[in-house]
Amino acid sequence: STKATCSTSKRTVRPLPSQAPARSSAERSVSAETNSRRLLASKVGMEMPGIGKGLRKAYILARVEDSLKRLQTDYIDLYQSHTDDQEAPIEETLATYQQLIEQGKVRAIGASNFTAPRLAAALKASAARRAASMNSILGSPG
Repeated sequence: STKATCSTSKRTVRPLPSQAPARSSAERSVSAETNSRRLLASKVGMEMPGIGKGLRKAYILARVEDSLKRLQTDYIDLYQSHTDDQEAPIEETLATYQQLIEQGKVRAIGASNFTAPRLAAALKASAARRAASMNSILGSPG
């Protein structure tokens, strides 16, 4: 199993109001206690009715801001591509994730529901560019 490494810096996570609905059922505040702090994970890419889907730069940047606001935090420990977007160049997606990591908004990235060839292409592209690399990999189709 692959696991993400995260910084041990402190963060203030304000409790979410109980009546605040999550826009995405995939977005979770994972209460895994690591060094007495909460690990926050979120995903991007899957269809969100009335909002869109995909892994293009503009969409990722907008969705991460939505997640940060919704989760009431200044960074996400693990941000995952929930599903592959064959229309988005993998280099664009990885460069966007790299930008978010450099800005301190995301600590680690991962992938879910990618085919093996597409995941291999993502790993190869990140190694070639010395850019953000997938630290967490969940089940892939077929």
